[in-house]
Amino acid sequence: MCRSFLFVNDEKDGCKVQEEVPSPCVGACSLDGGGVCIGCFRSMDEITGWQYRSELQKLAIIKRCEERKSVI
Repeated sequence: MCRSFLFVNDEKDGCKVQEEVPSPCVGACSLDGGGVCIGCFRSMDEITGWQYRSELQKLAIIKRCEERKSVI
């Protein structure tokens, strides 16, 4: 039986698995003057396109969000 672990990219029980990257939404949705959410720090494009992104793209978005948050 295969088991999945978030962001794990090695083989377990003969399966290569990766769990879906969760949305960084915190439910405080409001855009600042630059078009970035003050809750999760995603742009409108990143928010509306989240469900269509690959897991690697989602990880890249989360990294950008963390960078935006650290600037504040």
